[in-house]
Amino acid sequence: ATLLKAKRTVDKKNNILISLRDASKQSGISFATLSRMENGKCPDVNTLIKASYWLGKPIEFFFKSSK
Repeated sequence: ATLLKAKRTVDKKNNILISLRDASKQSGISFATLSRMENGKCPDVNTLIKASYWLGKPIEFFFKSSK
């Protein structure tokens, strides 16, 4: 959730976010799904792949280590 908001931060100095609608257009993930993800809901596998690509993170990044 925090990573999505960080990705949406356009101007880090002033902490300006792009809208979820713009993020949806950029990522190919629906507005509603991005909103649910930002609120802690787990996406399906296809959405997770899209989010991984958009955020530039490997899928493993989204899973907590069992160590």
